[in-house]
Amino acid sequence: MKIVVDIDNTLVDYRKSIENSVKKRKFNLGVSDNFFELDVNTIKLKIKNNLGDSSWQYIQGDIYSDYGENIIFYKNSLKAIKKFIDRGHYIYLLSHKTKFGIKDSKEINILEIAQLRIFDWVIKNDLQKGIMGIIFCDTFSEKINFINTINPKILIDDLEEIHKTSLIDRKNDKSIKKFLFSGNDLNIENCNEYRLKGNLFEVKNWNTLLRLVI
Repeated sequence: MKIVVDIDNTLVDYRKSIENSVKKRKFNLGVSDNFFELDVNTIKLKIKNNLGDSSWQYIQGDIYSDYGENIIFYKNSLKAIKKFIDRGHYIYLLSHKTKFGIKDSKEINILEIAQLRIFDWVIKNDLQKGIMGIIFCDTFSEKINFINTINPKILIDDLEEIHKTSLIDRKNDKSIKKFLFSGNDLNIENCNEYRLKGNLFEVKNWNTLLRLVI
């Protein structure tokens, strides 16, 4: 079975890097202490609402150019990917990434950093035998075209627009499962809740993903 997995904010967890950027730039968010237990898309919205889109762009430039200890992978994502491979599934890792960053990072090759990060993770954890491809797309439409070409049975991505736009000619195919990942269980290791809308599963963590896919 073919499984397409988004990289940014689905495998790679940027929340610590966002927190570091906010502190470094001394941004006053005016939100509660549990802010960073939210998913990235909610964090992004709150930053835009409190600080404006320009401030979010500075933060985005910081996190995509970060190759330090602040960049981590979501809990249990490695365990899940290994299980998928052990079951004989074919995994494609996919990202929509421009070559250079924005604002203070406009001279930094964030594409190269992202490639090094994911390839290092795959090699370090000996995942090569099950990873069929690691693909970086320049545009949103290119990412959609790739998904449609691969025609996976499982699609895991944090953006609802990806799910709405991809595989639309197969929307009535019940064998295709789409997982909208939110990743907001920073301190809830065993949360197994999910919501089902048609063939779209809304999941909060990789434990739930593993249970629903296997």
